[in-house]
Amino acid sequence: MKPKQLFALALTTFLFLSTTFSQNTSWPNEPYIEVKGSAETEITPNEIYIQVVLKEYEESKVLVPMATIEENFVAKMKAIGLAKEHIHLDQFSTCHIRVRKKKHKQLQTKTFDVMITSVDQILPLMEALGEIPEANARLARVSHSELERFRKEVKQEAAKAAKEKATLLSDAVGAKIGKPLKIVETSPNQAFYHQQQDFLSNTYINQKTYAGDKASNSYTLRPITLRYEVLIQFQVE
Repeated sequence: MKPKQLFALALTTFLFLSTTFSQNTSWPNEPYIEVKGSAETEITPNEIYIQVVLKEYEESKVLVPMATIEENFVAKMKAIGLAKEHIHLDQFSTCHIRVRKKKHKQLQTKTFDVMITSVDQILPLMEALGEIPEANARLARVSHSELERFRKEVKQEAAKAAKEKATLLSDAVGAKIGKPLKIVETSPNQAFYHQQQDFLSNTYINQKTYAGDKASNSYTLRPITLRYEVLIQFQVE
């Protein structure tokens, strides 16, 4: 290959690479500072979901039907102050139980989600369920009626923290920050609770027994923890 051809090829390659680099480069054309900001808060749950499982059972060798059990359950919930709209059917199923050789019985099972708004309602709820044979319950999940508002507030605080950090660092070198060039949420939707699946990390029932003339029970819930982080580029003036 002749020298002129080699030079032309090299020049073409250089121009191609230069064009590609300029198209793929996203660096700002002005001085900037890039900082991370974070914020965290804890919220006391005011929506506590208890999963209750009811199952048909026999009493004196007579099957107690699900309709009777459910009616008794709803009446007991009403007696402790829980409205019917706080009780939702989650699942309905039938299980087969072998009672004798080649003979099976079908027992119905119903699963309900019961929402309470305070830990003070847990003990009355558990006592009421204790009066229903074959009833089981567990903490399913927790939430807060204003969770979205709290999420927005924590995100705003994370952005403010980033701005404060950028201002502090810029002032230290005699510069001032200008408008934000880029804002990236680096930890979207961080709500933590201890889940069942789905329970993201900080929710559990803790029962404490206090010594004294009479034993008393108190239930506490870990709070829901909200944490967000943002990455922000600010123009430096």
